[in-house]
Amino acid sequence: MMSKIKLEDIAHKYFVEQYTYEEIGNQYNMSKQAVNSRVAKNRAWFNTLAQEYIDNMPTLNEKIRIKRLSMQLSQKEIADNIGTYKAHVCNIENGKVKKSKYIEKICKVLDLAI
Repeated sequence: MMSKIKLEDIAHKYFVEQYTYEEIGNQYNMSKQAVNSRVAKNRAWFNTLAQEYIDNMPTLNEKIRIKRLSMQLSQKEIADNIGTYKAHVCNIENGKVKKSKYIEKICKVLDLAI
């Protein structure tokens, strides 16, 4: 069943539709581990797809979320790195916080142009 899902489909569901690997796996009758394995075997291509989404996203918060996911970092890891709370990073990614001194710091950690 693994061959029926393309990496491009996984990337779209993960980065754009915000599905978890488990949710993607459930749709294709695969385990979360099988989806993760498919991505891990093709990590460079998956990251290239992520960059395409980043380049085409209209808002900075969406770019931040996709870049963080492509780097396999949690919101807590970002928060700990820049000295804030996971909830603040979450609110930035969800667009609830538009201005924050932490946005520039997040972009620096993620090597993301503002």
